[in-house]
Order: sequence, then C-alpha cells, then structure tokens
Amino acid sequence: MNKAYQEKLLDPRWQRRRLEIFNRDNWTCKRCGDTETSLAVHHRWYSFGAEPWDYPDDCLLTLCQPCHDKTHSEERGPVSHFARLIGVLLKRFESGPTVRYHEDTPAEIAACEPRRIELKRQLEAINALDKDAVRTAG
Repeated sequence: MNKAYQEKLLDPRWQRRRLEIFNRDNWTCKRCGDTETSLAVHHRWYSFGAEPWDYPDDCLLTLCQPCHDKTHSEERGPVSHFARLIGVLLKRFESGPTVRYHEDTPAEIAACEPRRIELKRQLEAINALDKDAVRTAG
C-alpha cells in the first residue's frame, strides 16, 4: 500500500465510512463470520481516481484481517494486474505528458485522445466484470 493511500485511510471521511460499513455488517466478517478478530473494510473493486470513502455500499465489505489478507492475495491475478496497468496508462493520458517537446503540437496531442478514450472504456469494462464476478460469487 503506498503512502498516499495510507494517509487517505486516516482521513475522517474514511474513518466515518468504515464505521458505517462495520455497523451495517454487524461487526462481523462477511467471509468467515468471525466477530473476535480485528476487522477491515474491503473494497471489492477500485475505480480510477475515486477516493476510498466515495464508493457505494455494495463495493464495501467487512472482513476480518486474515480474510482481508487472503482476499488481496487472491486478487493478484492477471485480470486485476491488467486493470491496474490500464489505470496507470489512463492516468498518464489524463495528466498530459510529463515532459513536453517542442514538436508536441496540439494536433499530435489530440491524436492521443482516441487511445485515451479506448483505455478508459477498457478500464470501465474490467471494473464492470469485477463487479459482476463479485455479485455472482457473493
């Protein structure tokens, strides 16, 4: 977990949101039913650019720490990796070039727009597949 994300988890908006999810789930791990072990709120999917507290209820799930760790280790498969890669590429397109060259004309920059749109469409499709997989599994 990167430092910026860790800092967001200390934000009062996230702290309030996670308590809402714990209460909704009766302070119980939704995977194994444990009520004694330390709990975490798991994001079933991530949307590029969204804050941790901005996700809908059906994305957030109470898990005990062992189940949370296991869930994350299971999510390290090729589809999740592909989604992260597309997210990185999309972020680069949306933030613009980090180094500008004198030959970067408005026409050349505009030529990248179809690729940015396609990457965004692909990422949305992967996020939708992940949501469907969670709904059918849960």
